Formats: sequence, C-alpha cells, structure tokens
Amino acid sequence: MVPSARKAVTGDGVCIGLTFKSSPFVHPKTQRSRELIEAVVAEVRSHKELDGIYFTSIQINHNTISAPHTDNNLIGTPSIAMGLGDYVGGRLRLDGAKQPLHIRDHAVVFNGRNIHSSGIFNGDRWSMVLFVHSSWVDTSPAMKAQLSGFGFPCPPSGPTVVAVPAAVVDSASAGPIGVEEVAVEVGVDEVLDPKPKKTLEEAESREHRMTHLPKNPFCEVCSKAKIQRAPKRKKSSKPALGEEAKPLPTKFGEQVTGDHFIKGGRDEEEDPNFPCDTVAVVLYDRGTRFLAVYPKSAKTTANTIAAMQHFAGPRDKVQSFYCDNAPELISAATALKWRLATATTGMPQTNGVAENCVRRCKEGGGCAIVQSGFNPTTFWPFAGEHFCFANNIAIVNGDSAWSKRHKKGRFKGMQFPFGALVDFMPQPDVRVESMGPKTLPGVFIGYHVNPGGEWSGDYLVADLAYFRANPDVPRSKVKIHRIKEAVPILDGKFVFPVAVWRHERLLKADNFDVPAEVEEVEPLDDVDLLDIDPPRPPGSSGDGTGGLGVILAPALLPGPPMAPFYGLPPGTDTRGMGLESFDGRGPVRKSAGATRPPTIPPETWGK
Repeated sequence: MVPSARKAVTGDGVCIGLTFKSSPFVHPKTQRSRELIEAVVAEVRSHKELDGIYFTSIQINHNTISAPHTDNNLIGTPSIAMGLGDYVGGRLRLDGAKQPLHIRDHAVVFNGRNIHSSGIFNGDRWSMVLFVHSSWVDTSPAMKAQLSGFGFPCPPSGPTVVAVPAAVVDSASAGPIGVEEVAVEVGVDEVLDPKPKKTLEEAESREHRMTHLPKNPFCEVCSKAKIQRAPKRKKSSKPALGEEAKPLPTKFGEQVTGDHFIKGGRDEEEDPNFPCDTVAVVLYDRGTRFLAVYPKSAKTTANTIAAMQHFAGPRDKVQSFYCDNAPELISAATALKWRLATATTGMPQTNGVAENCVRRCKEGGGCAIVQSGFNPTTFWPFAGEHFCFANNIAIVNGDSAWSKRHKKGRFKGMQFPFGALVDFMPQPDVRVESMGPKTLPGVFIGYHVNPGGEWSGDYLVADLAYFRANPDVPRSKVKIHRIKEAVPILDGKFVFPVAVWRHERLLKADNFDVPAEVEEVEPLDDVDLLDIDPPRPPGSSGDGTGGLGVILAPALLPGPPMAPFYGLPPGTDTRGMGLESFDGRGPVRKSAGATRPPTIPPETWGK
C-alpha cells in the first residue's frame, strides 16, 4: 500500500471517510460530517447515471490547483469530481483528452488511476472527488461497518464496473451558456477576472489598493505615481532568429537576479543618529516570482550581503544569481558562494529582468506614498517593503508568489493598504484608559518579515497622533508599534487620513512658505497716486501739463511721515521696503557689492 499520489500546488484539502497513512483508518472529521455525507449521497443517487457508483472517501478541496498526478482508487472503480463556488477556470485536465472539462455545477465521472490535474482559476473554488480508496480491500469488517454507518455507499465484495470516463452530468439546472463555457482552449485555461481590469470598480477594490497593479486609468494614485514620458523608439526589439527559449525555473533559488537603485540626495538629514536610507537592494526569484527590496543607508558589500541573507533565509539554497557588474553585488554573491553570471557592461537591456523589478519597486512604492500622504523622504523604505509584500501575497492566475515559495497556501493574515486608518492595540509601554477602548487609531505601515521571507505574524502600525499637527513629520519623530492585534476592515472601505490632511493643508491660502521679507509687506490701500484730468485738445495751454491732462504735483497719502527725498520724487511712499529711515536708526550694514538704497541717508550707510 502506498500513500496518496495527489499533489497540490496550492490550496487546502481534507479527505473524510476511509484514508490511509501507515494503515487504513477513518478520518476523525468524518464523525462531524454526517450531514454533508448524507447530502452528497442524496445528490448522487438522484441521478440515474450515478446511481450505481460506490465510494468510501470524499476528498474536499478549497482553492486547490493540482499538478499532474494519479489517485489511489481501488482498481476497477471510477471517481466522481464536482465543482462548487463562484469562480471561473479550474477545469479538469485528463491525460489524452481533447480539451479540459468544466466541473463547476457538474459531476464528471473519470478514471482516477489515469494522470489528471486541475487548471488555474479566479474566484472561490470548492471541489469534491468521490472515490473508493485502494485500501478498501485491507479494511477490517468493523471499519467497513463504521463507514456504512456514516452513510457511505460502500462497494460489495470485489471491484465494481468502471463507468465510462469523462461522462458529464449536470448537477444544477440548465441555464444559458456563460463565458466560461464559451472560452474553451486546448491546453490552457481561459481565466476571466470577476472584476474586469481597468474599471472604476477595480480601481476602488482592496486588491488594487494593496499593489496598484496593473496601472488603472481610473485610479488617481496610479495616474500620479506611474506617469511616464512618451517613448522614442527607433526600432522594435525582436528576439534574434534561431534562438531557443530557455526552460523557465520552477523552484525557489534556481534563478535569482538583483540590482541596486539610488533613491537620491540626502540634503537635509533630520537626525544624525537616525540616518536616512538612500540605497536599496532589489532581489527577485524567477521560479516563484518572489520580490523583495532592502533599503540601506549606503551601497556597500556588507549591506548587500545582509540583504541577500535575509532574502534567501537559513534553509534556502540559491543555485544561480544574475546581476550587472556592480562590485558590491559580485562581492556579496561570491562571499555567499552563489553561482554568478553577469550582464554585458554598458548594456542594461541584458539585465532586463532586474531593471524591470527596480522599476516596479519604484512605481509601487511611489503609489503607496501618494496614496498614504506620508513624507516621501523618510517613509519611502516602508512604502517599498509594503509593496513587495503585497505583490507577493497577491493572487494572480489562481496562485501567489507567497504560496509558490512557502507551500502553505494563501496568506492568512489581514491585508491593509499602506497608510490606511486602522485601530490597533498598542505595545505594552503605551498606556490606554482602563475604562474605554483598548485600541488606538493608527496608520498601517507594513508587515514584519523574518529571514527567508517568512511573516512573523506582526503588523507595523504608526500612531496617528504624530501626523495630526504635521503630515510631513519625519520617520525619526514617529513611534511605530510592532503588534499582533488589529481590528479588521471587512467592508474594504479604507480611509487615508494623512493624505486627507495633506490635501486640506495644500488648499489653505496661508499654508505656502512665504519669505519673511515678503510677509512684512503691507498692501497699499490707495493706488491712485496721480490726479488725472480729462484730456484737453492738442495745442491748448496748461500749467506744465504739456497737453497730456496730467498734474505732476504729487498727492498726499495718509500714513507715517515720508522719507527724505534721496533720489526719489517728493512724497514717494516707501512703506514696505524694509529700509525706511527713522529717528534712532543705527547704521545699515553694507554687503559686498551692494548699492545704497535711495531711502537710506549716506551718513547711515555702513562701510
């Protein structure tokens, strides 16, 4: 007797009824599943095509994608596969069949001893496989009686007649043919997203706000953070003729690539004891599509080694590493004994995968900064790390990079966009009122990740109080809590308070940074400095008017006494210039190359 040959790429499953480990036994969950067994048996017996098929086990799968495998059916007995739930794709692939078979709301009879698998899907997919376990012949009479007591239609002595493989029976009322039935493609599943891409509904979804992938024209954050200059392509980049495609890696560590990117300047570092990160190491595994970014304060070999050790983890083995000719990457890979291959010097297109990952990290982190409203100078490392984590747990074509690498199914934690308002239980060093809520309002920063990409189960949340007075508060002034308790947001409606405050502050008229000398200028209440008479005919006489109708005598203005006439017309208003002459004023400091203003007497003009 051999253990089950069922191989699941991702998802969860359990086999109730008869199963096998080192010997046949009845799964403990069978006792609690009596109502399910009765409902399944009643549904199967209601169809005459299935009335004569026996089964001792029910394999229940949730969101499972199965690799090609064979089941441990009793020889000569068929299997029945049924699909339930709201999903598209996930068809049954039978070795030798012309096309995959739909099992959603269908019962498909097939021979489980032949090679079969399931395709990719989108949505919430449940499936059941009914079969007679091969250990039935070794089961004791008492165990057979126990299975019959649970309601299983156990087979009589000896094998039963195998039904015709791939017979399809509708288990639901017939309806119009949907898009899933129309989209039949040999060898490849046509998976349609229930939320169409590039729509307003998709732009406001939780999934899009986590990663902002792909770019959505209806998303304001994508439009601001991912805008690109118009390309100027002179020729198309087509692969050379005769080149054979290399096989793609399937396991973590088979092919890893990486690169640096420089965030740019460190002009005003707010705290010498809290250095700003200005460099980041981007690492990407091609087999699982696992992406990670590691912000660092300097581009050094030591920092690069630390990033690579965190990426690979203690139990992972990197078989090959590809990068450009940066000495830090080469030295770090050599120190870790990774097999190394490098790109052509001066040709970034030969390092295209890593360059694309760098661009994705920059755009994803930029979207997180725009969405959250945080200070980009000091919070960009958290934005980049959050994007990479969200990108790894995102479900794409029915699977995620997180599941491909860790083999633990989908991410089980709560998903919050970067900068979203959350209620959390603070660390023990922060006191809360004993008679009141035990949580504080905060903004979500990210997830704490251990070496090897393993989530520690902790969330990173910043107290909202630090951002109330100043949305541009630097990272060194904000306390970030590492906690496990946060209130989930089930409706998917997120609020980004810091972004709202920044927008309100921008719209205020008194918010702009105005130089001090400009703020001292007072607006003039009287703008009519000259009295203008109606024009007179040409050649007419006037008192010094020259026929222009303008009286050159200055008009007296209310206010403080006027300055002396040092080069200015009499009565000129010098208020607001900041260099008025008044009694008791000391000498004015003279700068190199400066010219004496006309309002300053020569005796007060310093040397």
